Amino acid sequence: MVVVTDHANWATRARFVVPTVLVNLQQLPEFRRVEQVTVRVAQSANAPEQPNEPPAPKLEGRAARQRAIETIRNLLNDES
Repeated sequence: MVVVTDHANWATRARFVVPTVLVNLQQLPEFRRVEQVTVRVAQSANAPEQPNEPPAPKLEGRAARQRAIETIRNLLNDES
């Protein structure tokens, strides 16, 4: 799973909670197969794409995406 942030400081904070995020996500049926969480900063429109990277898997369903977002948001808020 790839988590994209809009600022490097959020990416740094998110990387610290990745182990906890992964454990919590794997408890949800939709995310049991997630083995890794990668945190990245969004590329600008002018930056070239990385052609050698495989595309990130798509999350199925809006509810699954929303659960992942809420889990990550809650963990980041707990770290504050």
